[in-house]
Amino acid sequence: MRVAQRILVIGATGLLGEPVAYGLRDAEFIVRVVSRNISGARATFPEPFEVIEGDAAKRADVDNALTDCDAVHISIDHDQEDECITHVVEAAQSQGLKRITYVSGTTVCEENRWFPLVDRKLKSEQAILASGIDYTILCPGWFMEMLSRFVRHGPAIVFGKPSRRWHFVSIQDFARMVTESYRCPEAVNKRLYVHGPQALTVLEALRSYCRVLHPEIKRVLRVPYSLLRGIAWLSGNAELQSGVNMVSYLEQVGERSDATEANAILGAPEITLDEWLSIQKVPRE
Repeated sequence: MRVAQRILVIGATGLLGEPVAYGLRDAEFIVRVVSRNISGARATFPEPFEVIEGDAAKRADVDNALTDCDAVHISIDHDQEDECITHVVEAAQSQGLKRITYVSGTTVCEENRWFPLVDRKLKSEQAILASGIDYTILCPGWFMEMLSRFVRHGPAIVFGKPSRRWHFVSIQDFARMVTESYRCPEAVNKRLYVHGPQALTVLEALRSYCRVLHPEIKRVLRVPYSLLRGIAWLSGNAELQSGVNMVSYLEQVGERSDATEANAILGAPEITLDEWLSIQKVPRE
């Protein structure tokens, strides 16, 4: 009988972190989450989740959150990410953690280090590899759940002229793979690319998304990067500026990776975009 492990999830309240936390719980791991918003986290993660107040950017909070844990799953994305990872690694070493799982990205490589997010991710990966702690680094690309971000305030908008194809993956499949990485010895000390079963451009995926979930939207507007950057600058919209930069970067570098090893070890993602859309269309009780 497997002894239950206590896994700390950093970034559990985020888009990717919450499904992973629930997947680990459903697999009978003891799951602890750390959040600066303790009341919100407790509402999202009722018992048997363990909820601790803390900030991953503060070493003392990380030390406290990791107490009595066996492993940590890290799913964060912000300007101080590499600093946070350094705190986590140092705390994990001092407390004798057995395992780290970390969400990187499919385009993260030395060739793309000129892009700030990639540089932060690479620094984070390097800190994990140098820690001496067993790890699994998962490198996904586009998530189906991100399509909703292109449909706001009425129209559906894509940035530029997307032509690159991406293997869109559902967060449900991704959460299953993270959970499986804790049960599968072959996943230890691996860097694994995560691809969905179907390659689509962002435009193709968004058209399908609108057809099923927003039939009132008859067409997808393509807006030049220059115009969007101008709007972001004039309005002071940092979120739009960041989004434009990210999409422009992804379109420039494309998906350059192979998910064969991840599929063999963790089981290939099976949910297609059409299947995912049919699930989203079902009214929630």
